[in-house]
Amino acid sequence: TRRSPTAHLLTGIARCGVCGGPMVYAKQGGFIDKRTGRRRPVRYNYTCKNNGCCARDLGMLEEYVSAVVTERLSRPDAREAIAGAKPDPVASEALAEASTVRQQLDDAVDEFTAGRLTAATLGRIEADLLPRIADNPVTAWAALEPEQRREVVRALLDVTVDPVKVRGSRGFDPSCVRIEWKR
Repeated sequence: TRRSPTAHLLTGIARCGVCGGPMVYAKQGGFIDKRTGRRRPVRYNYTCKNNGCCARDLGMLEEYVSAVVTERLSRPDAREAIAGAKPDPVASEALAEASTVRQQLDDAVDEFTAGRLTAATLGRIEADLLPRIADNPVTAWAALEPEQRREVVRALLDVTVDPVKVRGSRGFDPSCVRIEWKR
């Protein structure tokens, strides 16, 4: 039988910072607490599969890693960073479009430097082009299927989740997530 694709971005990709085991999706809560008689809220986490060494909120961790990836893909050298990774038409198209827009911006700066463009016109051009460059990787990332996003993460980086520094603390602490770029 064929295994169904994994729905969660970091399942089996992220590693536990304590034992090195894979982090997997885990649903916690949703049951009646015997002590209080109240229903515990449902929480979705990534947790260490080996020993439960550490856990992190699924949504917050995925959002953080996605933001790091899209920020990296928005840099001018993104094409070189993913060279050798599985080619993806959506990502390739987005990188090509970003490269074209960057070239248009460079051309406008050259025209300004040569005195053929006013500062106000250059400002309008920048105001139009810069958001297109910034939004491009986010749009491309959102257009990918979950398994394609997993392939991008797997190709570009290693994610290690360390235990929280203060037990019981609320919120998400990005300093407890180590991201190492492969390229």
